[in-house]
Amino acid sequence: MPQEKTTLVDKVKHVFGVETATEKAAGMANKVTHKSEQTSEQARAVEQESADTAKKMAERTTEAEAVALEATEAKKMAEEAAAATEKASEASNKVKSMQKDTSDKLKAMASGKPEKHAEQP
Repeated sequence: MPQEKTTLVDKVKHVFGVETATEKAAGMANKVTHKSEQTSEQARAVEQESADTAKKMAERTTEAEAVALEATEAKKMAEEAAAATEKASEASNKVKSMQKDTSDKLKAMASGKPEKHAEQP
C-alpha cells in the first residue's frame, strides 16, 4: 500500500506541477553549478599553463641573454687574441731581422770584410 500512496502523491504533484517545477529548477541549478565548476577548473588550468609558459619564456630569455653575453665576451677575447698574435708576429719579424743583422755582422767579422750596416754615431 505505501507504494500506491507514493504513486498517488507523485501523480498529484505532477498534476499540480509543484514538485516537478522545483525538481526541474533544482536539476537545472545543479547543471549550471556543475558547468560553472568545470569552467572554473578549465580557467585555473589555462591560467597555470599560461604561468608555466611565461616562466619557461623567462628562463629561455635569461639563457639567451647569457649566451649573448658569452658570445660578446668570446668576440672580445678573439679580438684580443688577434691583436696579441699580430704583436707576436711583429716581434718575431723584428727578432728575425735582428738575427739576420747579427749573422751578417758575424760573417763580415769572420771574413775580415767591413760591415755592410755600420752603425753611425
